[in-house]
Amino acid sequence: MNFEDQVRADLETLLGGEFAEDVEIDGETVSAVVSRDAAPESGNEVAPEGSSARATVFLSAEGVEKPRRGDVVRDSEGVVWKVVQVQPLPGAYSLVCVSEENPWG
Repeated sequence: MNFEDQVRADLETLLGGEFAEDVEIDGETVSAVVSRDAAPESGNEVAPEGSSARATVFLSAEGVEKPRRGDVVRDSEGVVWKVVQVQPLPGAYSLVCVSEENPWG
């Protein structure tokens, strides 16, 4: 088994485990792991001023079109996140997302 095969096997275990939740991205419901930051951070999508809540969403590349900046993700708590960065991984994507943007802080 090579590295990419191992990552894909680990991903299947992770997305089928207790940390996974269903999210909706572009109308498709998929299993993902959502890592939410504890509190809004300084800065928002376009500027260092203001604040925004942030999350990283890990999902399998199977069954979804390649996510793009600006796509919308709705998590299992109903929070709507905007994708601001897409990082391809072996068989998966890591999406950096923001929500609750406040340009004034």
